[in-house]
Amino acid sequence: MNNKGLFALVSSLCLPALMHASAIYITTGQTGAQTQMDVNHDSVFAAPSLTLPCGLTVCATATISYFDPTFNWDLAGGDFTMKDGTATTADVTFSFYDSVAGLLGSVNYTDSQFCTAHGGNCQSFDSTKFTFAGGPITLLSGHHYYATITTNAADEQSAAYFIKGLDAVGFTPNAPTAPTNDPPPNDPPTTNSATPEPGSVLLMLSGAIGLAFMKKRK
Repeated sequence: MNNKGLFALVSSLCLPALMHASAIYITTGQTGAQTQMDVNHDSVFAAPSLTLPCGLTVCATATISYFDPTFNWDLAGGDFTMKDGTATTADVTFSFYDSVAGLLGSVNYTDSQFCTAHGGNCQSFDSTKFTFAGGPITLLSGHHYYATITTNAADEQSAAYFIKGLDAVGFTPNAPTAPTNDPPPNDPPTTNSATPEPGSVLLMLSGAIGLAFMKKRK
């Protein structure tokens, strides 16, 4: 086997084994009433177990059962159906909190950055992704979480931000799923479909590549 063939084999066997699961984002729906966000109005996503104080005039709250996790899972950010006003200039911030530990991560956009993430006409509702710069945040089983979208925009339609579908919160590409449990210790081991661990695959193939290079040099 030549070197190209070996590298192709490495890619086909190792990459699928080493790839992380798809990043999960909170989403809001494409239909339903719009909610204004400004200096007096926040949008809050909260675990059912939490009762959060709201110091503003209005807090629009969506309940997310997965924010009371019974297993660990990773959140990459939010992907919200949003738009801004015709004269919006203020920043907008998506923040994520542990109810005890406090702030775990946030994404702040200037209005210009918001429009870039929006990817289209900022005054029309469309998917707008807020991705944590430090990578996904792991939600731990037994903890309780909430998230907010806040802005200091003036309480005027032309200056505010808007979000749609708070009554249809979901996840993309799919909802968090619990890891598959290992078989009980007394189950007989299976030998006909065993898959090598990624580290073992890399070790074996690294050796094969090294032998191929040595053979070529001779």
